[in-house]
Amino acid sequence: TKVADMSPNEIMISESQERMVYIINRKKLSRFKEIFNKYGITYSIIGKVHGHDNLNILFQGKSIANISCDLMVNAPLCYRKSKKPGYLNRTKKGIELHKVKDYNSILLDLLSNPNIGNKDWVFQQYDHEVGLRTVIKPGANASVIRVNDNKFVSIKLDGNSKHCYLDPYFGTLGCLSEACRNVVCTGAEPIGIIDHLQFGSPENPQIYWTFRKSIEAIIDFCNYTKVPVVGGKVSFYNETMSSPIKPSPVIGTIGLIKDRSHITKCVPTFGDTLFILGKTYEELGGTEYTDSIGHSKYGNVPEVDLQIDRKNSSLVLSLIQEGLIDFAHDCSKGGIGAALAELAISGNVGIDIDLKKIPNNCSRHDYLLFSESHSRFIIGSKQPDMIKKILRSNRCIFSEIGEVETTKILNLHYSRKEIINLPIYDLACSYNSINDIMDGT
Repeated sequence: TKVADMSPNEIMISESQERMVYIINRKKLSRFKEIFNKYGITYSIIGKVHGHDNLNILFQGKSIANISCDLMVNAPLCYRKSKKPGYLNRTKKGIELHKVKDYNSILLDLLSNPNIGNKDWVFQQYDHEVGLRTVIKPGANASVIRVNDNKFVSIKLDGNSKHCYLDPYFGTLGCLSEACRNVVCTGAEPIGIIDHLQFGSPENPQIYWTFRKSIEAIIDFCNYTKVPVVGGKVSFYNETMSSPIKPSPVIGTIGLIKDRSHITKCVPTFGDTLFILGKTYEELGGTEYTDSIGHSKYGNVPEVDLQIDRKNSSLVLSLIQEGLIDFAHDCSKGGIGAALAELAISGNVGIDIDLKKIPNNCSRHDYLLFSESHSRFIIGSKQPDMIKKILRSNRCIFSEIGEVETTKILNLHYSRKEIINLPIYDLACSYNSINDIMDGT
Protein backbone atom coordinates (compact mmCIF):
# COMPACT_ATOMS: atom_id res chain seq x y z
CA THR A 1 0.00 0.00 0.00
CA LYS A 2 1.06 3.61 -0.56
CA VAL A 3 0.02 4.55 2.97
CA ALA A 4 0.99 2.61 6.07
CA ASP A 5 -1.62 1.28 8.51
CA MET A 6 -4.49 1.13 6.03
CA SER A 7 -7.42 -0.84 7.39
CA PRO A 8 -8.68 -3.97 5.57
CA ASN A 9 -11.82 -2.08 4.54
CA GLU A 10 -9.76 0.73 3.01
CA ILE A 11 -7.58 -1.71 1.09
CA MET A 12 -10.55 -3.59 -0.32
CA ILE A 13 -12.60 -0.58 -1.47
CA SER A 14 -9.75 1.62 -2.68
CA GLU A 15 -10.03 2.52 -6.37
CA SER A 16 -6.37 3.31 -6.97
CA GLN A 17 -5.53 3.29 -10.67
CA GLU A 18 -2.97 1.34 -12.70
CA ARG A 19 -3.51 -1.99 -10.97
CA MET A 20 -4.23 -5.41 -12.48
CA VAL A 21 -4.79 -8.90 -11.11
CA TYR A 22 -3.20 -11.85 -12.92
CA ILE A 23 -3.95 -15.54 -12.52
CA ILE A 24 -0.75 -17.41 -13.38
CA ASN A 25 -0.10 -21.11 -13.91
CA ARG A 26 2.41 -22.21 -11.24
CA LYS A 27 4.71 -23.60 -13.93
CA LYS A 28 4.95 -20.14 -15.50
CA LEU A 29 5.34 -18.15 -12.28
CA SER A 30 9.13 -17.85 -12.49
CA ARG A 31 8.90 -16.51 -16.05
CA PHE A 32 6.21 -14.06 -14.92
CA LYS A 33 8.53 -12.76 -12.20
CA GLU A 34 11.41 -12.38 -14.66
CA ILE A 35 9.32 -10.17 -16.94
CA PHE A 36 8.06 -7.95 -14.14
CA ASN A 37 11.52 -7.62 -12.62
CA LYS A 38 12.98 -6.74 -16.03
CA TYR A 39 10.65 -3.77 -16.39
CA GLY A 40 10.78 -2.74 -12.73
CA ILE A 41 7.09 -3.38 -12.11
CA THR A 42 5.98 -3.82 -8.50
CA TYR A 43 4.02 -7.00 -7.87
CA SER A 44 2.90 -9.20 -5.01
CA ILE A 45 1.49 -12.71 -4.75
CA ILE A 46 -1.82 -12.21 -2.95
CA GLY A 47 -3.50 -15.61 -3.06
CA LYS A 48 -4.18 -18.95 -4.66
CA VAL A 49 -7.02 -20.70 -6.49
CA HIS A 50 -8.41 -23.54 -4.36
CA GLY A 51 -10.98 -26.27 -4.97
CA HIS A 52 -13.72 -24.79 -2.76
CA ASP A 53 -16.46 -22.42 -3.94
CA ASN A 54 -15.77 -19.43 -1.71
CA LEU A 55 -13.77 -16.21 -1.87
CA ASN A 56 -11.81 -16.13 1.39
CA ILE A 57 -10.08 -12.84 2.25
CA LEU A 58 -7.38 -12.84 4.91
CA PHE A 59 -5.72 -10.01 6.80
CA GLN A 60 -2.63 -10.76 8.86
CA GLY A 61 -3.55 -14.45 8.84
CA LYS A 62 -7.13 -13.91 9.97
CA SER A 63 -10.17 -14.50 7.75
CA ILE A 64 -12.13 -11.25 7.52
CA ALA A 65 -14.53 -12.24 4.72
CA ASN A 66 -15.69 -15.58 3.36
CA ILE A 67 -18.30 -15.29 0.61
CA SER A 68 -19.86 -17.77 -1.79
CA CYS A 69 -18.60 -17.21 -5.33
CA ASP A 70 -22.06 -18.11 -6.60
CA LEU A 71 -23.49 -15.15 -4.70
CA MET A 72 -21.08 -12.77 -6.41
CA VAL A 73 -21.29 -14.24 -9.91
CA ASN A 74 -25.08 -14.50 -9.84
CA ALA A 75 -25.83 -11.46 -7.73
CA PRO A 76 -29.25 -9.85 -8.27
CA LEU A 77 -29.31 -7.18 -10.96
CA CYS A 78 -30.46 -3.62 -10.45
CA TYR A 79 -33.14 -2.81 -13.02
CA ARG A 80 -33.25 0.94 -13.47
CA LYS A 81 -35.96 2.88 -15.25
CA SER A 82 -35.12 4.22 -18.68
CA LYS A 83 -36.91 6.75 -20.86
CA LYS A 84 -36.01 8.24 -24.22
CA PRO A 85 -34.90 11.85 -23.65
CA GLY A 86 -37.42 14.42 -24.82
CA TYR A 87 -34.77 16.53 -26.53
CA LEU A 88 -34.23 13.79 -29.13
CA ASN A 89 -37.68 14.53 -30.57
CA ARG A 90 -36.45 18.03 -31.40
CA THR A 91 -32.99 17.25 -32.75
CA LYS A 92 -34.17 15.35 -35.82
CA LYS A 93 -35.38 18.46 -37.58
CA GLY A 94 -33.50 19.36 -40.71
CA ILE A 95 -30.64 21.83 -40.67
CA GLU A 96 -31.07 24.93 -42.78
CA LEU A 97 -27.63 26.31 -43.57
CA HIS A 98 -26.74 29.43 -45.48
CA LYS A 99 -25.10 28.82 -48.82
CA VAL A 100 -21.31 28.87 -48.65
CA LYS A 101 -19.39 31.54 -50.52
CA ASP A 102 -15.84 30.79 -49.33
CA TYR A 103 -14.95 27.12 -48.89
CA ASN A 104 -11.28 27.97 -48.35
CA SER A 105 -11.95 29.85 -45.11
CA ILE A 106 -14.25 27.10 -43.80
CA LEU A 107 -11.59 24.44 -44.33
CA LEU A 108 -8.90 26.57 -42.68
CA ASP A 109 -11.17 27.19 -39.68
CA LEU A 110 -11.87 23.47 -39.33
CA LEU A 111 -8.16 22.60 -39.46
CA SER A 112 -7.52 24.96 -36.53
CA ASN A 113 -10.27 23.24 -34.49
CA PRO A 114 -8.72 21.32 -31.53
CA ASN A 115 -10.82 18.27 -32.48
CA ILE A 116 -9.11 18.13 -35.89
CA GLY A 117 -5.85 20.07 -35.72
CA ASN A 118 -2.34 18.93 -34.82
CA LYS A 119 -2.07 17.91 -31.16
CA ASP A 120 1.70 17.43 -31.03
CA TRP A 121 1.94 19.87 -28.13
CA VAL A 122 -0.15 17.50 -26.01
CA PHE A 123 1.83 14.41 -27.01
CA GLN A 124 5.09 16.18 -26.18
CA GLN A 125 4.02 16.54 -22.54
CA TYR A 126 4.78 12.87 -21.91
CA ASP A 127 7.33 10.34 -23.10
CA HIS A 128 5.65 8.45 -25.94
CA GLU A 129 8.86 6.68 -26.92
CA VAL A 130 9.56 4.68 -23.75
CA GLY A 131 11.86 1.80 -24.62
CA LEU A 132 12.44 3.20 -28.12
CA ARG A 133 9.69 0.93 -29.47
CA THR A 134 7.42 3.54 -31.06
CA VAL A 135 7.24 3.02 -34.83
CA ILE A 136 4.38 5.41 -35.67
CA LYS A 137 4.04 8.28 -33.22
CA PRO A 138 0.79 9.69 -31.79
CA GLY A 139 -1.12 12.00 -34.10
CA ALA A 140 -1.33 9.70 -37.12
CA ASN A 141 -4.23 7.34 -37.88
CA ALA A 142 -3.05 5.29 -34.90
CA SER A 143 0.17 4.72 -32.96
CA VAL A 144 2.25 1.62 -33.64
CA ILE A 145 4.58 0.01 -31.10
CA ARG A 146 7.08 -2.80 -31.68
CA VAL A 147 6.53 -5.94 -29.59
CA ASN A 148 9.40 -7.92 -31.10
CA ASP A 149 11.36 -7.93 -34.36
CA ASN A 150 8.37 -8.85 -36.53
CA LYS A 151 5.30 -8.22 -34.38
CA PHE A 152 3.70 -4.84 -33.72
CA VAL A 153 0.56 -3.46 -32.08
CA SER A 154 -1.48 -0.50 -33.29
CA ILE A 155 -3.44 1.53 -30.73
CA LYS A 156 -6.11 4.21 -31.08
CA LEU A 157 -8.68 5.95 -28.87
CA ASP A 158 -11.76 7.58 -30.38
CA GLY A 159 -14.84 9.34 -29.05
CA ASN A 160 -17.51 11.73 -30.30
CA SER A 161 -19.85 13.18 -27.68
CA LYS A 162 -21.63 15.40 -30.23
CA HIS A 163 -22.74 12.38 -32.25
CA CYS A 164 -23.64 10.44 -29.10
CA TYR A 165 -25.73 13.33 -27.78
CA LEU A 166 -27.90 13.26 -30.92
CA ASP A 167 -28.01 9.47 -31.20
CA PRO A 168 -26.30 7.40 -28.48
CA TYR A 169 -26.67 4.17 -30.47
CA PHE A 170 -25.24 5.25 -33.82
CA GLY A 171 -22.89 7.69 -32.10
CA THR A 172 -21.30 4.81 -30.18
CA LEU A 173 -21.28 2.57 -33.26
CA GLY A 174 -19.43 5.38 -35.02
CA CYS A 175 -16.78 5.52 -32.27
CA LEU A 176 -16.22 1.78 -32.63
CA SER A 177 -16.07 1.97 -36.41
CA GLU A 178 -13.66 4.90 -36.40
CA ALA A 179 -11.27 3.36 -33.88
CA CYS A 180 -11.12 0.12 -35.87
CA ARG A 181 -10.67 1.96 -39.18
CA ASN A 182 -7.77 3.88 -37.72
CA VAL A 183 -5.79 0.80 -36.71
CA VAL A 184 -6.60 -0.85 -40.06
CA CYS A 185 -5.03 2.16 -41.81
CA THR A 186 -1.70 1.29 -40.17
CA GLY A 187 -1.87 -2.29 -41.46
CA ALA A 188 -3.23 -3.86 -38.27
CA GLU A 189 -6.09 -6.30 -37.75
CA PRO A 190 -8.31 -5.23 -34.80
CA ILE A 191 -8.10 -7.87 -32.07
CA GLY A 192 -9.50 -6.18 -28.97
CA ILE A 193 -11.54 -3.26 -27.70
CA ILE A 194 -11.68 -1.40 -24.40
CA ASP A 195 -14.32 1.13 -23.46
CA HIS A 196 -14.64 4.03 -21.05
CA LEU A 197 -18.30 4.95 -20.70
CA GLN A 198 -18.84 8.41 -19.21
CA PHE A 199 -22.38 9.49 -18.42
CA GLY A 200 -24.45 11.51 -15.97
CA SER A 201 -26.53 10.01 -13.16
CA PRO A 202 -28.01 6.55 -13.91
CA GLU A 203 -30.81 7.46 -11.50
CA ASN A 204 -32.12 9.78 -14.21
CA PRO A 205 -34.20 7.55 -16.56
CA GLN A 206 -33.33 9.66 -19.61
CA ILE A 207 -29.60 9.45 -18.98
CA TYR A 208 -29.86 5.73 -18.26
CA TRP A 209 -31.63 5.28 -21.61
CA THR A 210 -28.67 6.81 -23.44
CA PHE A 211 -26.34 4.52 -21.48
CA ARG A 212 -28.36 1.45 -22.49
CA LYS A 213 -28.30 2.47 -26.16
CA SER A 214 -24.53 2.90 -26.00
CA ILE A 215 -24.16 -0.59 -24.51
CA GLU A 216 -26.43 -2.04 -27.22
CA ALA A 217 -24.19 -0.51 -29.87
CA ILE A 218 -21.08 -2.09 -28.36
CA ILE A 219 -22.81 -5.49 -28.16
CA ASP A 220 -24.00 -5.32 -31.77
CA PHE A 221 -20.65 -4.18 -33.15
CA CYS A 222 -18.58 -6.75 -31.27
CA ASN A 223 -20.97 -9.62 -31.99
CA TYR A 224 -20.85 -8.80 -35.70
CA THR A 225 -17.12 -8.20 -36.03
CA LYS A 226 -16.06 -10.87 -33.48
CA VAL A 227 -13.69 -8.33 -31.90
CA PRO A 228 -13.97 -8.79 -28.11
CA VAL A 229 -14.20 -6.18 -25.39
CA VAL A 230 -11.24 -7.06 -23.15
CA GLY A 231 -11.62 -4.33 -20.55
CA GLY A 232 -13.47 -1.19 -19.68
CA LYS A 233 -14.76 1.26 -17.15
CA VAL A 234 -18.03 3.02 -16.41
CA SER A 235 -18.06 6.50 -14.93
CA PHE A 236 -21.44 7.84 -13.77
CA TYR A 237 -22.57 11.05 -12.06
CA ASN A 238 -20.54 13.32 -14.34
CA GLU A 239 -22.59 16.45 -13.82
CA THR A 240 -22.46 20.11 -12.91
CA MET A 241 -25.06 21.86 -10.78
CA SER A 242 -26.98 22.73 -13.94
CA SER A 243 -26.65 19.76 -16.29
CA PRO A 244 -25.01 16.39 -17.02
CA ILE A 245 -22.27 15.87 -19.57
CA LYS A 246 -23.20 14.61 -23.00
CA PRO A 247 -23.10 10.81 -23.39
CA SER A 248 -19.36 10.30 -23.84
CA PRO A 249 -18.22 6.75 -24.58
CA VAL A 250 -14.55 6.51 -25.50
CA ILE A 251 -13.41 3.45 -27.44
CA GLY A 252 -9.88 2.10 -27.53
CA THR A 253 -8.90 -0.44 -30.17
CA ILE A 254 -5.74 -2.51 -30.37
CA GLY A 255 -4.68 -4.14 -33.62
CA LEU A 256 -1.98 -6.68 -34.44
CA ILE A 257 0.58 -6.40 -37.25
CA LYS A 258 2.33 -9.72 -37.86
CA ASP A 259 4.77 -8.56 -40.53
CA ARG A 260 6.97 -5.45 -40.49
CA SER A 261 6.33 -4.91 -44.21
CA HIS A 262 2.62 -4.34 -43.49
CA ILE A 263 3.23 -1.21 -41.40
CA THR A 264 1.61 1.64 -43.32
CA LYS A 265 2.21 5.32 -42.65
CA CYS A 266 -0.17 8.03 -43.77
CA VAL A 267 2.25 9.81 -46.11
CA PRO A 268 1.23 10.25 -49.77
CA THR A 269 3.97 10.60 -52.38
CA PHE A 270 4.14 11.96 -55.91
CA GLY A 271 2.59 9.59 -58.42
CA ASP A 272 -0.03 8.09 -56.11
CA THR A 273 -3.49 7.65 -57.59
CA LEU A 274 -6.18 8.39 -55.00
CA PHE A 275 -9.29 6.29 -54.42
CA ILE A 276 -12.15 6.62 -51.97
CA LEU A 277 -13.94 3.58 -50.57
CA GLY A 278 -17.47 4.05 -49.26
CA LYS A 279 -20.33 6.43 -49.94
CA THR A 280 -20.81 9.92 -48.53
CA TYR A 281 -24.29 10.66 -47.23
CA GLU A 282 -25.99 13.89 -46.21
CA GLU A 283 -25.28 13.22 -42.52
CA LEU A 284 -24.49 16.58 -40.94
CA GLY A 285 -25.78 16.07 -37.39
CA GLY A 286 -23.09 16.61 -34.76
CA THR A 287 -20.34 17.25 -37.31
CA GLU A 288 -17.46 19.62 -36.72
CA TYR A 289 -18.73 21.67 -39.66
CA THR A 290 -22.21 22.27 -38.23
CA ASP A 291 -20.71 22.84 -34.78
CA SER A 292 -18.50 25.59 -36.20
CA ILE A 293 -21.59 27.48 -37.40
CA GLY A 294 -23.76 26.83 -34.34
CA HIS A 295 -25.96 23.95 -35.51
CA SER A 296 -24.36 20.92 -33.86
CA LYS A 297 -27.47 20.01 -31.82
CA TYR A 298 -29.62 19.18 -34.82
CA GLY A 299 -29.70 16.80 -37.76
CA ASN A 300 -29.08 13.15 -38.49
CA VAL A 301 -25.81 11.69 -37.25
CA PRO A 302 -23.76 9.37 -39.48
CA GLU A 303 -25.09 5.82 -39.31
CA VAL A 304 -23.03 2.63 -39.57
CA ASP A 305 -23.90 -0.27 -41.85
CA LEU A 306 -21.99 -3.08 -40.13
CA GLN A 307 -21.78 -5.21 -43.27
CA ILE A 308 -20.30 -2.41 -45.39
CA ASP A 309 -18.08 -1.29 -42.53
CA ARG A 310 -16.50 -4.71 -42.12
CA LYS A 311 -16.20 -5.25 -45.88
CA ASN A 312 -14.38 -1.95 -46.48
CA SER A 313 -12.04 -2.43 -43.53
CA SER A 314 -11.22 -5.99 -44.60
CA LEU A 315 -10.53 -4.87 -48.17
CA VAL A 316 -8.18 -2.08 -47.10
CA LEU A 317 -6.31 -4.42 -44.76
CA SER A 318 -5.99 -7.02 -47.52
CA LEU A 319 -4.67 -4.41 -49.99
CA ILE A 320 -2.08 -3.30 -47.44
CA GLN A 321 -0.96 -6.87 -46.74
CA GLU A 322 -0.61 -7.51 -50.49
CA GLY A 323 1.58 -4.42 -50.85
CA LEU A 324 -0.77 -2.70 -53.28
CA ILE A 325 -1.34 0.61 -51.50
CA ASP A 326 1.12 3.21 -50.24
CA PHE A 327 -1.10 4.81 -47.60
CA ALA A 328 -4.61 4.69 -46.16
CA HIS A 329 -6.52 7.36 -44.25
CA ASP A 330 -10.01 7.21 -42.80
CA CYS A 331 -12.60 9.97 -43.24
CA SER A 332 -14.06 11.08 -39.93
CA LYS A 333 -14.01 14.45 -38.13
CA GLY A 334 -14.10 17.24 -40.68
CA GLY A 335 -15.11 14.88 -43.48
CA ILE A 336 -13.38 14.42 -46.81
CA GLY A 337 -12.21 18.03 -46.84
CA ALA A 338 -10.23 17.69 -43.61
CA ALA A 339 -8.95 14.21 -44.55
CA LEU A 340 -7.52 15.43 -47.88
CA ALA A 341 -5.95 18.46 -46.21
CA GLU A 342 -4.31 16.22 -43.61
CA LEU A 343 -2.88 14.04 -46.37
CA ALA A 344 -1.49 17.03 -48.24
CA ILE A 345 0.13 18.35 -45.06
CA SER A 346 1.51 14.94 -44.07
CA GLY A 347 3.21 14.37 -47.41
CA ASN A 348 3.91 18.06 -48.16
CA VAL A 349 2.51 17.37 -51.61
CA GLY A 350 -0.13 18.76 -53.91
CA ILE A 351 -3.41 16.91 -54.30
CA ASP A 352 -5.88 17.32 -57.16
CA ILE A 353 -9.40 15.92 -56.61
CA ASP A 354 -12.57 15.93 -58.70
CA LEU A 355 -15.34 15.95 -56.09
CA LYS A 356 -17.89 14.97 -58.72
CA LYS A 357 -16.35 11.48 -58.81
CA ILE A 358 -16.98 10.82 -55.10
CA PRO A 359 -19.91 8.41 -54.54
CA ASN A 360 -22.54 10.46 -52.66
CA ASN A 361 -26.15 11.54 -52.31
CA CYS A 362 -25.38 15.10 -51.18
CA SER A 363 -27.29 18.09 -52.49
CA ARG A 364 -24.57 20.66 -51.76
CA HIS A 365 -20.79 20.89 -52.04
CA ASP A 366 -20.32 21.71 -48.34
CA TYR A 367 -22.35 18.63 -47.36
CA LEU A 368 -20.16 16.49 -49.60
CA LEU A 369 -16.95 18.00 -48.22
CA PHE A 370 -17.76 17.97 -44.51
CA SER A 371 -20.23 15.14 -43.91
CA GLU A 372 -18.72 12.61 -41.49
CA SER A 373 -20.24 9.43 -42.94
CA HIS A 374 -18.54 6.29 -41.66
CA SER A 375 -16.89 3.31 -43.37
CA ARG A 376 -14.90 5.53 -45.75
CA PHE A 377 -11.20 5.30 -46.59
CA ILE A 378 -8.94 7.34 -48.85
CA ILE A 379 -6.15 5.17 -50.23
CA GLY A 380 -3.21 5.88 -52.52
CA SER A 381 -1.58 3.46 -54.93
CA LYS A 382 0.85 3.35 -57.81
CA GLN A 383 -0.96 0.26 -59.11
CA PRO A 384 -4.41 1.74 -59.84
CA ASP A 385 -5.50 -0.90 -62.36
CA MET A 386 -4.96 -3.69 -59.86
CA ILE A 387 -6.81 -1.73 -57.16
CA LYS A 388 -9.82 -1.21 -59.42
CA LYS A 389 -9.90 -4.87 -60.40
CA ILE A 390 -9.92 -6.05 -56.78
CA LEU A 391 -12.47 -3.52 -55.56
CA ARG A 392 -14.82 -4.27 -58.45
CA SER A 393 -14.57 -8.01 -57.91
CA ASN A 394 -15.59 -7.46 -54.27
CA ARG A 395 -18.51 -5.21 -55.28
CA CYS A 396 -17.18 -2.36 -53.19
CA ILE A 397 -18.52 1.18 -53.58
CA PHE A 398 -15.44 3.14 -54.64
CA SER A 399 -14.11 5.68 -57.11
CA GLU A 400 -10.81 6.93 -58.47
CA ILE A 401 -10.96 10.59 -57.44
CA GLY A 402 -7.58 12.20 -58.16
CA GLU A 403 -3.84 12.10 -57.80
CA VAL A 404 -0.85 13.42 -55.89
CA GLU A 405 1.06 16.20 -57.64
CA THR A 406 4.22 18.28 -57.15
CA THR A 407 2.35 21.62 -57.04
CA LYS A 408 2.04 21.79 -53.23
CA ILE A 409 -1.53 22.98 -53.73
CA LEU A 410 -4.72 21.33 -52.47
CA ASN A 411 -7.04 21.69 -55.44
CA LEU A 412 -10.60 20.41 -54.98
CA HIS A 413 -12.96 21.02 -57.87
CA TYR A 414 -16.39 19.79 -58.95
CA SER A 415 -15.90 18.91 -62.59
CA ARG A 416 -14.24 22.15 -63.73
CA LYS A 417 -15.65 24.38 -60.99
CA GLU A 418 -13.05 25.31 -58.37
CA ILE A 419 -14.23 24.68 -54.81
CA ILE A 420 -11.03 24.79 -52.72
CA ASN A 421 -7.59 25.93 -53.81
CA LEU A 422 -5.08 26.39 -51.00
CA PRO A 423 -1.28 26.19 -50.68
CA ILE A 424 0.00 23.49 -48.34
CA TYR A 425 1.72 26.23 -46.32
CA ASP A 426 -1.64 27.85 -45.47
CA LEU A 427 -3.18 24.50 -44.59
CA ALA A 428 -0.25 23.64 -42.32
CA CYS A 429 -0.38 27.01 -40.55
CA SER A 430 -4.01 26.43 -39.58
CA TYR A 431 -3.45 22.77 -38.74
CA ASN A 432 -0.50 23.59 -36.45
CA SER A 433 -2.07 26.67 -34.84
CA ILE A 434 -2.91 24.80 -31.61
CA ASN A 435 0.79 24.22 -30.96
CA ASP A 436 1.53 27.91 -31.53
CA ILE A 437 -1.22 28.96 -29.13
CA MET A 438 -0.04 26.58 -26.39
CA ASP A 439 3.55 27.73 -26.85
CA GLY A 440 2.43 31.35 -26.64
CA THR A 441 3.73 32.26 -30.10
